Amino acid sequence: MSNNLDDGVEKEIELCLKLDAPRSFFLFAGAGSGKTRSLVNALNYIKDNYKNIFLSEGKYVGVITYTNAACDEITHRTNEDPIFHIATIHGFCWTVIQGFNEDIRAFLKDNLTIKIQELNEKINNARKKCTQTYKNNVHSREKAENRLAELDAIYEFTYNPNSNTQFGKDSLNHAEVISLITHFFKNKPIFRSIFVQKYPFLFIDESQDTHKELIEALLEVENNYQSHFLLGLIGDDMQRIYQQGKQDLPSCIKNHWATPQKNMNHRSQKRIIDLANNIRCESDKIEQYPRDDKQGGHVHLFILKHTANNSLEDEIANKMAEITKDSLWKRSDEVKKLYLEHRMAAIQQDFIELYDIFCADEQYKSSILEGSISELSFFSKLITPLIEAFSQNDNFKVMELIRNSSVILKGIESPLTPAENVTIQMLSNIKKSVQKIADLFSSDSNFNFLDILTLLDKEKIFSLPPKLVEALQMHQNRVEIQTQQAEAQEKETVWLQFLEVPYQQLVNYTKYINGETSYATHHGVKGLEFDRVMVVMNDYTKRGRGGLSASYEKLFGVVPESDTDIKNQQEGKETDLQRTRRLFYVTSTRAKESLALVAYTDSPQKLKDNMIHKQWFIEEEITML
Repeated sequence: MSNNLDDGVEKEIELCLKLDAPRSFFLFAGAGSGKTRSLVNALNYIKDNYKNIFLSEGKYVGVITYTNAACDEITHRTNEDPIFHIATIHGFCWTVIQGFNEDIRAFLKDNLTIKIQELNEKINNARKKCTQTYKNNVHSREKAENRLAELDAIYEFTYNPNSNTQFGKDSLNHAEVISLITHFFKNKPIFRSIFVQKYPFLFIDESQDTHKELIEALLEVENNYQSHFLLGLIGDDMQRIYQQGKQDLPSCIKNHWATPQKNMNHRSQKRIIDLANNIRCESDKIEQYPRDDKQGGHVHLFILKHTANNSLEDEIANKMAEITKDSLWKRSDEVKKLYLEHRMAAIQQDFIELYDIFCADEQYKSSILEGSISELSFFSKLITPLIEAFSQNDNFKVMELIRNSSVILKGIESPLTPAENVTIQMLSNIKKSVQKIADLFSSDSNFNFLDILTLLDKEKIFSLPPKLVEALQMHQNRVEIQTQQAEAQEKETVWLQFLEVPYQQLVNYTKYINGETSYATHHGVKGLEFDRVMVVMNDYTKRGRGGLSASYEKLFGVVPESDTDIKNQQEGKETDLQRTRRLFYVTSTRAKESLALVAYTDSPQKLKDNMIHKQWFIEEEITML
């Protein structure tokens, strides 16, 4: 198979890039196929042919990517050309809606009014007025009413997709930004017209994981403006890992679209690609081909009883060194360990309580996986760095953090130059407050969020996130419920539960979600690649709250599909089996040279027999420990 198999794809895309007759396209780009290269080539083609027109008419090429790192890479590879607006989804959406303050205000008013009506109904229909749910609804209504009352006084709404330490009355959150632009696209023809004129070309990388509502709105825009608007979607439905994405996006593509497809995997060795093809064969039967110079590679399945100690993973790495004749398997820093789902990593890295609380709530389930809960960022991007800087006597960093976020020093233009209205006494008081926070960190390693929030609320250096203020108030006003047992066991709000979590779990979670540990999941390695990969699969870590609805034992035929799976399949909904196949595919295709698969199970022999029967592995590629 020629290494130039996909060269025609670039030309096919170029034929779509005509200002006077654009043609939208969906580019299928499987694992390791070089989708970034195709995107950059398309952008450079536009720059070479239309740059002067774009500059003279104030037009831009919109490019939405999934991570800041991807933004930086594409920006660099297009020489930072000003006609390209390259941003993450939230950053791009905010740029588009920023300044539409009256429309934003109207949208928020409508939403808050509806929310208050719904809460009133719940409050009025409550059979008992002393339960925690009743009190939570009353607090939520009060919060919504206060925000509604404040809207008219806001001159300009603000939002920062990369900083979550500001929680002013004028601030929007991540979800609101997506909801706003989706609403504008669907309900405001003038907004759509302005957008299409400004962005005649819009490319969306990782489109399978882009918010379903936004994708649907953009598909509608494209259908109405197809004669002078191009929507370029790039992705692979098999690599959809977030439930927020639109299921089976390729089926929504209309006949007038181009559908180029990249069939070569430039990343992995042939043996790994063969396994990947087998994994997705039962899904869409799409196959990839290896490069001529990558005809080797190793895959090996290790089967363990679920009661086995995870210390065996070190033994497995040593066995992989023997199998592959690659001694670097013995070095932990040269092996990437991936988990099929976050909960196992949460147990390993000791942030399981934090994870379970948020993952059990539909509102936060995706956010905890993405690392985008702004209230957690308040601590990880402000409080933790502040204490670290203070303990290292880095006064410049301390003042910079306080200057950027403190309600007392707001307006200071330099960390070394206080504003005129900031007195020496104020600075002294701030230092004393920071010292108290540092003392809490140094004196009690087991302190929880209630401890730190109580102190922060007392010292009043920073404006606390509203949801945390509300949780503190609920905690302080909460009374013991000693009536019926059902009431006593009533579920508390997420944020009330959060108050009891040890702060150290947030530190551990932040390191994990930022990729600062040897552990990761499919979420943390999106688009990345590694020479040596170990995929660890253990369904037993999902006992308890939270966890993804995924089961590799169903995929391997050890556990039968549930009645719910069968019902979902009949209704066209996604099943655990489908979801697990995608996650398994994504993790396995991160490997370039060799791949170790570690499966914990109650039925080792059955799992082995099924894998041989499926022809995913041969006998010599399976070890039972």
